Amino acid sequence: EDLKDLEGYNNPDYIFVENSPEEILETIKEYLYFLETGEFYKTDHLQNELRKLRYERYKSLINMDSVSSSFKDSLSGTYNSQGKVGSFFLERCLDNTPYLQKLTNLYNGELQ
Repeated sequence: EDLKDLEGYNNPDYIFVENSPEEILETIKEYLYFLETGEFYKTDHLQNELRKLRYERYKSLINMDSVSSSFKDSLSGTYNSQGKVGSFFLERCLDNTPYLQKLTNLYNGELQ
């Protein structure tokens, strides 16, 4: 199934936006840093906040009648293997930052 076809993802209040070249570059740099040092950047607080948000979304999807049982089964096998999200992206996009507001305005026009 395509995520965009699911209720909750096919919501006019949300727009899928590709990662910028800068976000991709910074995430690659972070991963190379990890390969060299064995450590990720010190953004555990952001990673933990994102995990909490993902867990709430996961619970919501599991409880939706409109979500197929096969998709729910696929979700159940992925929750524990969450991985990490690039720190550069999280710092710019996890909360309502000026950068995120600028993207919102770009795609939706100025908010009143």
